[in-house]
Amino acid sequence: MSGVLRLGNTGAGTGRSTLVAAASNDQTFSLPEAGGTLLTSNYSVPGGTITFDGSDINITNGDLNVDSGTLFVDESTNRVGIGTASPATKLHIEGIDGVTLRIDAPNNYSSIADILLNRERARIRTQIDASGGDPGGSLILSTRNTTAAFIDALTIDNTGNITIGRDGSSLFFQNGFNNATSRINNSGSSNNATLNFYTTQSAPLPQLSINPTGLIAQGGRDPVAQGSPQLLLWGDDCTQNITSTGATNFTSFAGLKFTVAGASTGDYSKAGIFAQRQSSYTDLDMLFAFRSTADSAGVTPADEKIRITSDGILLIGLSTARTNFYGSLSSNLQIQGSGFAACSVYATNGNGAYILGRSNATNGSSIGNISWQINDGSTMVPGASINCIVDGVPGAGDCPTRLEFSTRADGAASQTQRMYMWSDGDITVGTASRNWFSQTQQFAVRAINATGCAILALQDTGGEYPYEAWNASNAAGTRGLIKFRCSGSGSVVGAITTDGSTTTYGPTSDYRAKENIIPLTNAIQRFKKLKPYNYNFITTPDIPRDGFLAHEVEDIIPDAVVGKKDAVDEKGEPIYQGLDLTRIIPLLSAALQETLTKVETLEAEVSKLRSK
Repeated sequence: MSGVLRLGNTGAGTGRSTLVAAASNDQTFSLPEAGGTLLTSNYSVPGGTITFDGSDINITNGDLNVDSGTLFVDESTNRVGIGTASPATKLHIEGIDGVTLRIDAPNNYSSIADILLNRERARIRTQIDASGGDPGGSLILSTRNTTAAFIDALTIDNTGNITIGRDGSSLFFQNGFNNATSRINNSGSSNNATLNFYTTQSAPLPQLSINPTGLIAQGGRDPVAQGSPQLLLWGDDCTQNITSTGATNFTSFAGLKFTVAGASTGDYSKAGIFAQRQSSYTDLDMLFAFRSTADSAGVTPADEKIRITSDGILLIGLSTARTNFYGSLSSNLQIQGSGFAACSVYATNGNGAYILGRSNATNGSSIGNISWQINDGSTMVPGASINCIVDGVPGAGDCPTRLEFSTRADGAASQTQRMYMWSDGDITVGTASRNWFSQTQQFAVRAINATGCAILALQDTGGEYPYEAWNASNAAGTRGLIKFRCSGSGSVVGAITTDGSTTTYGPTSDYRAKENIIPLTNAIQRFKKLKPYNYNFITTPDIPRDGFLAHEVEDIIPDAVVGKKDAVDEKGEPIYQGLDLTRIIPLLSAALQETLTKVETLEAEVSKLRSK
């Protein structure tokens, strides 16, 4: 069947509304406007009835089907189909590829064509642009708010750009009807807005934001208020996970690269931090890499300079921890370099530049050891070391310690302890014994002479001189060897000098250092009290000697004797007295002068007697 259904004026000049149906056999029926006279009674058609009731037209007991579905009205469901005889909705339009439905407004600038939905609660609008020779158009989806004003929710302009929301509106992601679980909105002015992402509809602060200058912040913080980092990650005990899917041992890695300036294209990163897989995914080393080459190759793990192994060893200048230290010792800090100094430690504030420490220390335990070793090709061989030992019982705020210095002789199988610096400041060389007069003492410096022991002790076990004073000057005249000072001012109290041939022991005797100078009298009587003896020392029984007993001389010439008779130290060991025989010379000289005077007097008397 071919035919048409016309609504409206069927012919020019008729002046009335008409319903015209035309079939292939040119049968027609017309309905004039209300009150017309062309058809005034009902009209029966096969399978149904067309009823005319004033201005109403009712088709009953049948569907309206025009041109096999070009227009179809389903009488049982009240559905209308255009292009289909099986409408699935109230209005169902179906067509071939191409334009199925066209809604036009006047072809003018800014003209609008709208579709209103659900009692004008929403609107679909197309609008021709306001200018242009052949203007484009925009598609606008709007919703109505509670004040009956339409708000543009989504706009697609003539370039394909999509604008979502306006005036602080948000984009929600639904989990079920009316149950938004996340949203996106912008805040700020139209030219200076921040894009905010929320994980819940009611979240007071955005979980992620991007501000107008491109700064990214997580955790609800303003990056500008935190120093304007390009990326701010904020949160309690927050963790950022950087993952690599690589599974190649000793090669696969995940990392961060850092670039400052560089060209506009290419990888100009010059520093990086990489976590590199080792023997398994549970074995990761942390690598710090730096690249100084002026190229666009970018930093990689191959540029490694510092490594922290999975078992906590810090490596600087090497990528594999050494395990061949002497005694199978391990080291948690290993530094290797090709320059003159592989390690330099410096502090500018007066505090310790390098600190060694331990816990659970007891008397005799080591606090820290510095060892110098060389690689003989297969293992590390120790050469010298400094070891800090607890030298007493440590306690709260108390850490008594000593230092032990060791070296290794040529061809020796092990190190030998050479010098000790004790907790009380004493220094001994060659032995750990502090028996200051023992035959094993080679060199010792006593910090405080509280017990009458030597401040400085020298000893040689090879029969040579334990100490040599050498003035290498070839100048003529007196040259100094040793100068002695005393008191806080450091006044010179004596010196040992040489003229190149002999040695002079010169205690201070300058008149300017003396006062109360009077002649020495009664010298013979004092001199006669001296008791010379012949004896030998207990330590050298085969060597007879001539001399005095110090305590007997002390009663006659006190300044010639050092020490007190029968004195002992805290251990009960004797503190022997000393005697300076040169101090007897002044008394001897005065006694001799008095004797010469008497001799001269006697000679004069004898001469008188002979002359009679």
